Amino acid sequence: IPADELSVLPYFDQVMTDIGDGQSIEQAASTFTSHMANIAYITRKSTPKSLVILDELGSGTDPEEGAALSISILRYMAKHSYLTITTSHYGQVKNFAYSESNMVNASMEFDEKSSLPTYRVLEGIPGDSHAIQAAIRAKMPKEITKEATEALSEGSETSAKIITSLLSKSRTLDRKITEAELQRRN
Repeated sequence: IPADELSVLPYFDQVMTDIGDGQSIEQAASTFTSHMANIAYITRKSTPKSLVILDELGSGTDPEEGAALSISILRYMAKHSYLTITTSHYGQVKNFAYSESNMVNASMEFDEKSSLPTYRVLEGIPGDSHAIQAAIRAKMPKEITKEATEALSEGSETSAKIITSLLSKSRTLDRKITEAELQRRN
């Protein structure tokens, strides 16, 4: 693995995941129902030595209920000492993780000009969704993307401003750390 010689990797007795779309017409299971069944199984079978990976936790239902359920699931996983990695676009989940001492937000950095991912993980910073930019790149009619841009709530704009400010501070801090490391070496 590309890591320092002295790195230590944890041992996991199992890796449990809920990724993708488990919708089943045969079993009359919606996407959300399928996710909940899988996550319920994970909560019963995981141990404190398990790695749990949950993609888009709480999606596929009412956003308020999905976010509330996501937060409850994350509290449960933390209480039972499961190392859990999850993705979410819910602001409530990002805010919750930010306020918990045993949780860390991270996001994928996006190039500001192209709105494409750089594949650099930014630890400690919640992500922004870039949904409208994705719709524009997909050639969605301009009338739709213009109306969506205008319809953004003030709360979303505030969240975007906070994220932009955090990214700027993170980049400044990275630059200062690099400069300090160079000075230390000299």
